[in-house]
Amino acid sequence: MRPVGRINSSLSCFVTTSRLGQLKRQAFMRRILVKLVAVLITAVGLWFVAVDWSWFIHDCPDCGYSKDVAQYRVFTIAVHETTHDRPTITQYVARDLGVPCQHTNSTSWHKHRWWGLLVCKSPCINGVYALTGDDSWYDDDVSAKVTALAAADSAITDDFVQAVFEKHDLSFVQTVLDRAGVESHSADNSPHPD
Repeated sequence: MRPVGRINSSLSCFVTTSRLGQLKRQAFMRRILVKLVAVLITAVGLWFVAVDWSWFIHDCPDCGYSKDVAQYRVFTIAVHETTHDRPTITQYVARDLGVPCQHTNSTSWHKHRWWGLLVCKSPCINGVYALTGDDSWYDDDVSAKVTALAAADSAITDDFVQAVFEKHDLSFVQTVLDRAGVESHSADNSPHPD
């Protein structure tokens, strides 16, 4: 009977050792899992803090010009940028009169920020912005007529600067177009609020 007891004792030691090894492996796997979850949470948090898509609006109150700038950024440093210009009839007329707007009074604001490219927050200003009219009628022929008006009447440029750029009287743009002999169109297609 003694040999059987030794076998049972040996088996019991083996089972205990095997169980202990299994518990150690489970504890090791739990530690690995906790570390993986911590790394994953840190990586997701870092992604949301570090990476964003931002949309900026640049406006000129003098001529109504507006530009959208969309940027993919990492730690607020732009890694890719796309711009969309929205020139206005006022800007075209100023250019053709020889007094292009320098946009010295331009303002900029942050319209959207998509944190981690998924969550729009701080800022997230929704709504329609800068509806403009069709400016395809302002072609080379119209441009030549306005340029000819500037050559014939040098005072028109000073009047334009004073009325439009200084006093923000956009109706003067239509006056210039009428004096240039341009077929009647609404010249105020700018996103200018005044």
